[in-house]
Amino acid sequence: MSTDLALPNRVLPFARRRRAHLIGAAGSGMRALHEVLVQLGWQVTGSDPALERPEAGFSAQHQAENVTLEIDLVVASDAVPEDNCERRQAQQLGLEVIRYSEMLGRLMEPRQGMAVAGTHGKSTTTAMAGEILEAAGEAPTVVVGAAPLSGCLSGRAGVGQTMLVEACEYRSNFLSLAPRYAAILDVEPDHFDCFPSLEDQIAAFTAFVAKIPADGYLVFNANCPNTRQATQAAVCTSETFGQSPEATWQASQIGSEAGYYHFELQHQQQTLGRVRLGVPGRHQVSNALAAAAVTTAAGAPVEAILTGLSRFAGLERRLELVGCPGGVAWFDDYAHHPTEVIAGLTTLREIAPLGRIWCIFQPHQASRTSMFLEQFADSLSQADRVGVLDVYHAREEPAAWAHVQRDQLASAVGERETEVLDVWQPDEVISQLEQAIRLGELTPGDIIITMGAGDVSQIGMGLVQRFSVGRLAG
Repeated sequence: MSTDLALPNRVLPFARRRRAHLIGAAGSGMRALHEVLVQLGWQVTGSDPALERPEAGFSAQHQAENVTLEIDLVVASDAVPEDNCERRQAQQLGLEVIRYSEMLGRLMEPRQGMAVAGTHGKSTTTAMAGEILEAAGEAPTVVVGAAPLSGCLSGRAGVGQTMLVEACEYRSNFLSLAPRYAAILDVEPDHFDCFPSLEDQIAAFTAFVAKIPADGYLVFNANCPNTRQATQAAVCTSETFGQSPEATWQASQIGSEAGYYHFELQHQQQTLGRVRLGVPGRHQVSNALAAAAVTTAAGAPVEAILTGLSRFAGLERRLELVGCPGGVAWFDDYAHHPTEVIAGLTTLREIAPLGRIWCIFQPHQASRTSMFLEQFADSLSQADRVGVLDVYHAREEPAAWAHVQRDQLASAVGERETEVLDVWQPDEVISQLEQAIRLGELTPGDIIITMGAGDVSQIGMGLVQRFSVGRLAG
């Protein structure tokens, strides 16, 4: 009888483990990981109070009995505290508990790793790169923290050797990865709960760059001084993208139609072909350049780059047109940083230059809102009318909540002579939006945009439902 069969689950080599339990399974990254593991043949269970309709093996409650010796490995999201009852149960049973990013790192080890990092645009650029690799016939394994609008999964296990992931800097999670190919989009102050200063954040990116081997490849944003500082110690081949004259990858002859951009893709001043993007926004040009560069280094031909970029249809909650309640376009966006807010609102102005824009914004974390109060007010004032919801306290202890309140941000926006809604409870906001549409304050050609990394999209869903009920009743 083989001695391997007598090994307890908790000491099985990773390559032989096939049963995982996910704590915090409803998070976007954890959902993608779940999809990949199932496609790789793992048996997966999990738990999360945010699961509305748990599938077999999943629970909407964290409880110790969810974790048994039948499990080989426990993976916890960053939103799960150390004292979680399932984590404690796993430790008592002698099961290994690792973070989401560590699991990605282990899955990447036997593969050719590719990672996209940066403060903004990681999900979109990763998904763009995935489309290029698939157009090239690479069949990559892809993990993106947002669902593609094309209908494919955010987590896909391919038969090819490449594993492409969105690499998050939060808690220096991307240091769990060891990619051969990487892109860094930009480095801006953020995540103040784990990076007390910009220098700390740059140091984390510097450590990430150091993990790229000498025979690897890095492309980074030529227009971002913080990124340039973080990449100085790179030992691998490095290139840049952007509109700086010295950038290796550039876009020339840029044009746009109603917010959708097209341009000539250039590498080392050689024109490779014309790219026509299927997602709106000037900022998407930079994302496309980064995706083209990192996939070219991995061997993707020009034809695949042009095809992949043109057929990329976008991601959920990334300036997603979700519905048209009462004929008014409702967009939903994940923007939770001033740079992202201004990029989204600028794009909407291009899409509907004559329309009015009502922005319903949900601040994400008191620390971020406090640090960026004036910048948020400046960016939000680009809308015609703004609604500010209560702060969404993700991962924050109650002691941090006193940093800032919603009314401080609302007052700052109002000081910019931008009209601010006098309600902020979700049901009241929905009612005010409904009334504005029915009274003609908002008409077809205007836009409602819900913005934030929390549950602000429920505002739009509630508004759509009210108009759907109205049509049925009529």
